[in-house]
Amino acid sequence: MAQFDEVDEGTAFYKVASTQNDVPAEGKWLSLDADGTSVPSDWYLRLCGEAQKMMHGKIEIRSCRIGCPDGTSII
Repeated sequence: MAQFDEVDEGTAFYKVASTQNDVPAEGKWLSLDADGTSVPSDWYLRLCGEAQKMMHGKIEIRSCRIGCPDGTSII
């Protein structure tokens, strides 16, 4: 994850639209629920935070995300 002043490098993350109801009326926009999974608008920010905790050994490393068939999740 990058600092917000690194947008020109393509490495910054921002909150995005969770559903098509949240996107602007004009234009074509992709929302986070495009694959049928509902996640919050700051999903990628949360994932980066969880990945950082894993890398620093603060939480157990997991390969599964929210909504896994076995009921496990990282958020």
